[in-house]
Parts: sequence; C-alpha cells; structure tokens
Amino acid sequence: MKHRFAILVIIFHLLPIGCGISPERIAAQTATAATAIAAQWTITPMPTSTPTYTPTVTPTSTFTPTLIPPTKTPFGGWAKSKILCTADIGGNNFEIFVINSDGSNPINITNSNEMDYAPVWSPDRTRIAFMSYPGNKAEIFVMNADGSNPINLSNSRGYDGSPDWSPDGKKIIFESSRNGAFEIYVIDVDGENLKNLTNNPFYDGGPTWSPDGMKIAFSTAREGGSTEIYVMNADGSEPINLTNSRGEDFGPVWSPDGTRIAFISNRDGGKFEIYVMNADGSNPINLTNNKSDDQSPEWSPDGTKIIFKSDREGESVFNMNALFIMNADGSNLIKLEEIPGPLRDLFCP
Repeated sequence: MKHRFAILVIIFHLLPIGCGISPERIAAQTATAATAIAAQWTITPMPTSTPTYTPTVTPTSTFTPTLIPPTKTPFGGWAKSKILCTADIGGNNFEIFVINSDGSNPINITNSNEMDYAPVWSPDRTRIAFMSYPGNKAEIFVMNADGSNPINLSNSRGYDGSPDWSPDGKKIIFESSRNGAFEIYVIDVDGENLKNLTNNPFYDGGPTWSPDGMKIAFSTAREGGSTEIYVMNADGSEPINLTNSRGEDFGPVWSPDGTRIAFISNRDGGKFEIYVMNADGSNPINLTNNKSDDQSPEWSPDGTKIIFKSDREGESVFNMNALFIMNADGSNLIKLEEIPGPLRDLFCP
C-alpha cells in the first residue's frame, strides 16, 4: 500500500513503523498498503485504443521525471504502458497524473483544489477509481481515464479509502468507518447497492480482489491482537485466517495468476519484510530478509517481478527514492533510478 507522511498526511496512513499498532492506526496505514499502495504502484498496459489525454491545465516544466530510463526498464515490453501517479504540486495539493512508462509526458488529470490520490485503473482502462478529500473527508470517486466526469461513489460522513475494482469492472470494494468501526464495503460503480461485507466490531481494511473475482483478501484485527491477513468469498462469507502469526501481517496483493499473495510482515523480528505465500496461506517465504524496513509490494503484470520500497540504502521508506525491484523469488535485487529532487513527492510506479 506516499512517502507516507514524512512528506504528507496521507503517507503515514499507509506505512507502519512498529509493532503493537492499534486498529485505527492500521486502518490509516493500509489506506491503501496494498491497496492504496497497490493502486499507486500498478503499472498496467493500456488497450490498443489508448485515449489521448488532454489536461485541463498544462503541467509546469518541473514535471519532467525520468523514473525508469527506457534502457534500464526492469519490466520488458512496457513501451506503450501508462502509469498512474500522485504528485504534490505545491502546498499539499496532491493531483493524479498519467505519465508514460519512461517518465515522459506527465499530464494532470484531476487538477482540483482537493487532495487526490490512490488511483486504480478499471480492468478495461477506461476509468479510474481514486480517493479524494472534499470537505476534509476521504471519499471514493470514479472518473473517466482522461480525468473527466468525476463522481463521488461513497459520499459518507466517515473515512472511505483503499478502493479496488472487481475484475469485471462492475463493482468497487473499499474500507470505510461510516458506521464507527472500519469495515469492508462493496458498491456498484454507479453508486448503488452498497453492502457491508465484514460487519464486525474490529478493524477490517485494505481489501483486494482476486484476479478471478471469487475471493477478497484483506487485513484485520479481529483476532484481538496483531493484524492478520484473511481471505473471504466475494460476498463476505467464509472468512479464513491465512497468516496466523505473532507479528503484524497486512497489505495483501494477489499475483496476476491468483496463485500467490505478497504481503508485509514483521513476524521474524522488528523490521518489516516482503513475504509471499500461496493463496491458501501455505508456504510463507521471506523474500527480502534483511535488517531494513521493506514495504509496499506490487507484482509486475507478468508475475515474475515484485517492486517495493526499502530504507536499506539509507533512504527513508517515506521517500520514494527508495524503490527496488526483485524477481518473485527474491533474487536479482535492483534499485530503480532515483526520482529527481523536484519530483520527490511523485509516487508511482
């Protein structure tokens, strides 16, 4: 799931920095860890009929990043990809940008006076779900891929965050505190048929849909102690604890084929590491296994790589210069190109 709060208020919502975290703090941290983070860390190929993005306001010359030079792109075949990013354009005014996979041609597609972040492509790449803070409260919005026609789907008095699309593009799951405790809700993309899927007094959040649409993985404190990763049917039935460890386990992210789940855990000590387990919770493996904090994993589209953040080279995990990529088995670790100073608040992939 935002150099998370060292730079902005949203960031600390998403990245934990220690053990014994309260459900409310975990809720904030996961407002997107997989999700929020996953939303902002997913590089997705656009369809052949990629729309032409026309910004309402032309970005300034400051936004000319070279995030991953074409000659060093770890993921092959993404020359025609588009990346969703969030950037602070000044005064804690966070906007959503679409850029090319080589970091060129950044286009501001929200251009509002609100804090807009945690964007997620719809499966057909024609729409984007995201979080916004109108009236100083978090809501889930959906807009067209060019930023037009933003619609408030959640519209509640509580906190609504961590959106994720169903694979068929008809529904959106998200976490909400609208009834007091953080719960996982599902809603049609037209804002109809809101349903509470978890409905218990403990924290449930950071939901992510399995690629086949049959399951939902999420983080929860319902065991009464540390957070665990659960999976349930898409209708909320049959919740099962997949992790069941003494540490904090959260931020689940499904592999593209749905057979594995990457997640964050400190079960082996005080530092957070990137783990991968089978979709049934078996065979958890520590992929990073070092003395640094590693967070916010996201799979490459082909499932062979995992991108994540780390402070292993002295960079704070709240600073997006700390991007690394590795094979899905933890081998071949590579540090990505550093984001230029003027764009240190641009986080994507």
